[in-house]
Amino acid sequence: MRYQNIRRNALAGYLSFALTAILTLVLSPIFVSALGTASFGIWKACLRVLDFALVADGRASQGLKWLLASKNNESDHAKRKAVGSALKVWCQFMPLTAVVLASLVWFMPYLINGAATATEEVRMVAAILAINMFLFPLLGIPDAALAGANQAYVSTNIQTCTLIGSNLLMIWVAIHGYGLFGVVTIALVATTLNAFVVFLAARRRLSWFGVSKDATQEEHSQV
Repeated sequence: MRYQNIRRNALAGYLSFALTAILTLVLSPIFVSALGTASFGIWKACLRVLDFALVADGRASQGLKWLLASKNNESDHAKRKAVGSALKVWCQFMPLTAVVLASLVWFMPYLINGAATATEEVRMVAAILAINMFLFPLLGIPDAALAGANQAYVSTNIQTCTLIGSNLLMIWVAIHGYGLFGVVTIALVATTLNAFVVFLAARRRLSWFGVSKDATQEEHSQV
């Protein structure tokens, strides 16, 4: 089963990479045509700038993935403690991440060449994208749990389906004149929906998935 899952993980990863490349190649010209070069450029530039905030999120989900991979033979309680630790790290870094993202959103019109003439629009788009990035480490915990349990293919397949569906919906929204605001809103909804489905998959496939308090805290509560 272990080696079968490894093959499934690899195949899901290759398929996701190929589909992402194809979607980017095929849909980017359509987005440019529907949104206009200015709006499309603002969208992509905001994503690039906000990527800098990811260094301030503590990498909780990434750490959880490797920690669970090393605890495959340990108790369910130890794994739940690892999930709890990841949540704790996210909470600790949350204020710093929020400050960094808020600062980038506020100064975004001045960080993108030629965007100062559309200050409110740029900040609105950047704010929606920032919410997406702010929640991403938290929403990525179920995905990290599946990956750490050698079942990454489950979440990868869900993400691939969400990617296809959300991109098609974003194209429809852009073509029908809802603009960049509609496109980035769809992206945020898609990320949240994807995380919810992955969470359900983790609950169904991992009997231990959940959160446990630190052992010392449990001992004190029992005294």
